[in-house]
Amino acid sequence: HHVFEGGWFWIIPFNNHVDAVNPLCSVGLVLNRELYPERGCDAEEEFYEFVNRFPQMRRQFEGARAVRNWVSTPRMQYHSRKITGPRFCLLAHAAGFIDPLFSSGLNLTAGTVDLLANRLLQAFETGDFSEQNFEPVDRFFRASLAHYDEVVGSAFVSFRDVELWDAWFRVWVVALLIGTALNANLYLRYLETGSRDALKDSEQDPYTGVLGSRIPEWRQVFEEALAKMDQVRDGQCEPAVAAREIRSLFESLDYFPSYFRWNDSRVRTTPAFTVWGMTRMYFWYRFRAPRHIRKLLFDWSPLTAYRFILKSILENKGLARRRGRLYVRDVFRAWNKDWSLIR
Repeated sequence: HHVFEGGWFWIIPFNNHVDAVNPLCSVGLVLNRELYPERGCDAEEEFYEFVNRFPQMRRQFEGARAVRNWVSTPRMQYHSRKITGPRFCLLAHAAGFIDPLFSSGLNLTAGTVDLLANRLLQAFETGDFSEQNFEPVDRFFRASLAHYDEVVGSAFVSFRDVELWDAWFRVWVVALLIGTALNANLYLRYLETGSRDALKDSEQDPYTGVLGSRIPEWRQVFEEALAKMDQVRDGQCEPAVAAREIRSLFESLDYFPSYFRWNDSRVRTTPAFTVWGMTRMYFWYRFRAPRHIRKLLFDWSPLTAYRFILKSILENKGLARRRGRLYVRDVFRAWNKDWSLIR
């Protein structure tokens, strides 16, 4: 990703691991049309006009070759007036869209499907498919899309200044960690107990808010940071001042690991989320975070996570051995019957 005032590039390689066979990349450019109005020019021409503004981007695209026609789209933001109705429900990009930044569509799709599936199962049991029973799905999507609008909109404001972008990026990181831990908490409790009752809380606050937006303590901090971004947008605060004040909000959070030193501008990223990093974080929440926060985010035994990790390692090693064995077999023998094993 490369950000600049009023826009950003993405470059997503599909050959980013040793077994990859696809040499292509997905590339795109998103612009704030209030700063860069549409001029009706060719899509490729406009793309390279911005590439050539930045030496790093120019070097990255040296020798690049398009394998399909360039496409330019008008305004991407939209929202359907109603996402649920008589025997239908719109999902994610059919229901509304903000921006590719932060990949909000993945989160919105997963959250909407979770709520919808639960409501559908209940409807099949009772025979009641009335619209009222599906209103929680509609409310979830509307509130979640509005929250992502705040997150993405402020990101575009922050692109004008590297320190301001750094500060707002930190806001997103805290929100992402909290939101991820909330969902992981439900799943690991399910693995631990084997009971689907552990998943029922997904329809209750704070689990119904994306990026931890339904946790009051975090929502208050988010609103303070958002207010600073609005002041910058309206010309009432200098970006450098807002960046310092936003980072200072992380000094005393008792629900975000203190050893991350997230208020320190010299710290550029979080510790790695390896098994060692996750272990340290788990025990920080276990012994340092308020009890109600620990219950929301880490209410499971570490042995549950270790068993899950070990099982996934063993399964992947088994799959790798099987792929190697079948490859050698097919080199020397035709007419395998692998298809007959599919159920």
